[in-house]
Amino acid sequence: MNKQQKIKQEVVLKKGNGLDCYIFALNIKGADIKRLQEVVLKKGDDVDCYCFARYIKEADIKRLQEVVLKKGDGWVCYCFARDIKGADIKRLQEEVLKKGDDVDCYCFAQYIKGADKEKLMARYNELK
Repeated sequence: MNKQQKIKQEVVLKKGNGLDCYIFALNIKGADIKRLQEVVLKKGDDVDCYCFARYIKEADIKRLQEVVLKKGDGWVCYCFARDIKGADIKRLQEEVLKKGDDVDCYCFAQYIKGADKEKLMARYNELK
């Protein structure tokens, strides 16, 4: 990272916007992933946490997943389970069952390896 990028990173960190931190981490080689991730976690936006986990190689999947479990809707939980290697399928499935709509339950049942298809399809049928 060059001097100008380091200055820009400090501005992004000071601003404290999770999306800006994610975009900076994604686009700037040598960015301080740990510090940028801390802002994303502190802001607690489920979509920013999903994107950080999916696209930033050094991301702490477990910590980002906790935000998704706490704040994410059924679709974000499904996407996290679908796209993030090492995601906790059972915990994400429970959130989909609690928060998800019929489409979330159906997709989780059909496309997530290790999903409890019976449980999800029973919920799907209740919701449609």
